[in-house]
Order: sequence, then structure tokens, then C-alpha cells
Amino acid sequence: IKEVQFHLYQSYYAKNFLESLGIYNVAYLSDYLNNEFLVEDVPPDTKEDIVAFNPKKGFSFTRKIIATAPDITFVPIKNMSRSEVIQLLKKAKVYIDFGNHPGKDRIPREAAILGCCVVVGKKGSAANPYDVPIPDKYKFEVNSENIPAIVRTIKYCLHSYQEANRDFAAYRESVRQEPQKFIQSMFAIFGNRGD
Repeated sequence: IKEVQFHLYQSYYAKNFLESLGIYNVAYLSDYLNNEFLVEDVPPDTKEDIVAFNPKKGFSFTRKIIATAPDITFVPIKNMSRSEVIQLLKKAKVYIDFGNHPGKDRIPREAAILGCCVVVGKKGSAANPYDVPIPDKYKFEVNSENIPAIVRTIKYCLHSYQEANRDFAAYRESVRQEPQKFIQSMFAIFGNRGD
């Protein structure tokens, strides 16, 4: 494995993992979102006090947050078409994800680009500032002691949405640039061979 010309990595988390195994012949090639998500900014006045989450990721911890905050409306992203996911994320003010983040995950990027504030657990790729480039005040160690602070942060995003939303402008811009970065990475890795 170490002798191949190079390994492609989609996240800095994966790069660090490869390097921990002594594999340094690596090149960055990240994916990008479907064009349906890369829309114009979602108007803030169309947002509702909804917190979206993926019940397949970190639900044992998310369930504790939900139980602690019965006054908040949590909506699972479950059995939905792409169109339904888009409609939910366009309405939601917040997306939470306390899963393992094994790579540069898709749904946090989809949520951010559709105007959600993103609150995550510091696991996997979400722990570093490159794969999930959001302010650290929206990232939490996944333990029960942090649940009150997580709930306060969610409520801040719901009640002061326009202010909190500005904290994700750089993240959204990086997501918008991903298709162009993908093409640039392709040329940097493979060149223009003409074949």
C-alpha cells in the first residue's frame, strides 16, 4: 500500500490517519455537493425554530439533548428524498451532528449552505478547523457535562439567528467553492493529459 504512487484523501482527518500509518505519498481530492444544494442564500425570514438532525449519526447522545430541551422542535432527517431534505434544511435554523465524522461529511455542508447554523461534536473530522471550518464555540466534546452548553448554543442560534448565522459565512463560502477546488485538484493531481 505504501508503494503506490499516491493516495487520495477527502479530509484532513483522513490525511492525518494515513500519516499516522507512515503513508505520506498523498494528494487532496475532496467531493462537492449536488448542484441542487448550491442555491442562492436562503432568506432569513423563511427560517423556522427547527433543529434538524440525522438519527443515524450519534443518536444515543442526540437523544439526551432532545430529552433535556422539550421546548425545542427537533426534526429527524429520516426516510426523505433529496428534495424533502432540501425543504427541511431551508426551513431549519440549526443542524446538529454528534456522530463520528469519519470524513468531510455531506449533511453538515448541505445544512450550512442552506442557511443552518451547524453545531457538532468534536469527533473525527469535526474536531479540526479544516474539514468543518466553523467557530469553535459551535463544537463540543461529546459528553453529558456539555449538554447544558449545547442546549444554550442551540437556543442562541434559534433566538438570535441572524447574528449566529453570520458566524457560518466563511463555511458557506468554502462549500460554494468546492466544485472549482475539485477541478483544480484534479488538474494538480493528474494534469491535462489529453487522453
